[in-house]
Amino acid sequence: MISSRLLCCLTALLILPLSSNAADPDPLQDICIADLDAKISVNGFPCKPETEVTSDDFFFDLSEEGNLSNAFGRAVTEGNVHEFPGVNTQGISTNRVDLAVGGINPPHLHPRSSESSIVIRGTVLVGIITTDNVFYSKVVTAGMLFLIPRGLVHFQLNVGKENVLFFPSFNSQLPGTQFVHSSLFNTTPPIPNEVLTKTFLVGDEVINAIKAAITSAHLYSNLCVASFDKNNDRFYQQSVGSTGNRVPLSGLTGFAPQFESQGSRLCWENLCLPVRAETFSLGCGTGLKVPPTVGVLPRIPRD
Repeated sequence: MISSRLLCCLTALLILPLSSNAADPDPLQDICIADLDAKISVNGFPCKPETEVTSDDFFFDLSEEGNLSNAFGRAVTEGNVHEFPGVNTQGISTNRVDLAVGGINPPHLHPRSSESSIVIRGTVLVGIITTDNVFYSKVVTAGMLFLIPRGLVHFQLNVGKENVLFFPSFNSQLPGTQFVHSSLFNTTPPIPNEVLTKTFLVGDEVINAIKAAITSAHLYSNLCVASFDKNNDRFYQQSVGSTGNRVPLSGLTGFAPQFESQGSRLCWENLCLPVRAETFSLGCGTGLKVPPTVGVLPRIPRD
């Protein structure tokens, strides 16, 4: 006969996995709008006083397409607790993902959540890689759902002729996103080259080239849109949703003083952009000293 002590141990072993499978803990009250400015740090966010809760705390706008002018042709509008405090303690969140034609949401994983997505527009290749390195994929279109198990590497690639729009939902208020390429080649501080060269069986030059490309791509992904008017040597800065304003070259913290005009070209360090019209668009820095966005105009070496 099984002793009572052994029976208790077996029961505990059966119960523990059930509780540990929950992505987020259950709420202990009806509402708990996150106080993002709270001075204390907890596993999540404290609730703001109910006397300060308004109707707007329960609503969030995902109607606007994101800025696709980046190296990946990708825009993610996050509806997690950082952006939508109303989901605090509710164990859910929803994002909006836009992909330009040919755009990709690079291989990544969500360490704290499974993902269920519905495609609203376009044709997208969804890929999933298991921990046994088995690759599953399917081309999905508007009206179709796809599921990403928690913690598995996955990607989405626009394989159609129009922009893709889908909405992923998560069983966590903060699912987290870890990109494979960034985790290896864009860390702070950097992973030693010796580790990467031995892992991928390549030389330093290959690793350095990948690091440079990925670092640039991530800088470009956080830029706004600008136009340059060569008649008066001024940029017209415009972030998403803003009206913009004209500022002289010397007034741009993102470019000056590295950025300079060379007749019909604009140059940043050893790279230049041709000026083929009275105005043209390029990336503008938000306090970052970075070159123009990749892909807006062809870049040519400085003479």
